[in-house]
Amino acid sequence: MVRKCRDTIEKHLRNKGFTSPDSRRIMAIQGMVTLAAWVAGIAALPLTDWGLAFALGTLLATINLWHIARFAHWSVTRRFTGKLAALAFFAFLFRFAGTGLVLYLLLIRASMPVIPLVAGLSSLVFWLSVARFSRYAGHSW
Repeated sequence: MVRKCRDTIEKHLRNKGFTSPDSRRIMAIQGMVTLAAWVAGIAALPLTDWGLAFALGTLLATINLWHIARFAHWSVTRRFTGKLAALAFFAFLFRFAGTGLVLYLLLIRASMPVIPLVAGLSSLVFWLSVARFSRYAGHSW
């Protein structure tokens, strides 16, 4: 079932312009992690808001990964001029500032717990590390 879900997501990503199989696999798995975090976070909401904070962190990580991957695919086919490089740099700074603003709103205004939010943001780094170490053990993702 997980394989079928991942294949469906990867097919959708291919249609959206993700040409690299590795980037599609990374995006698909992170999307599945985000979906699972949302299901668990909503289920645990009557007990605690930690699950929701973790889910929001994974969503923020997924959105940032999406934009980074799209930029990487876009930049490979471009020849950069000074203006285009400056535009790309300012777009990166704008996304970075947007992430900071969302974190401010979640932490200060919405009073979300810090630890699960940061854990959700770190979910991508964590599972990429697990995937990399499992390849050394002979497993493929």
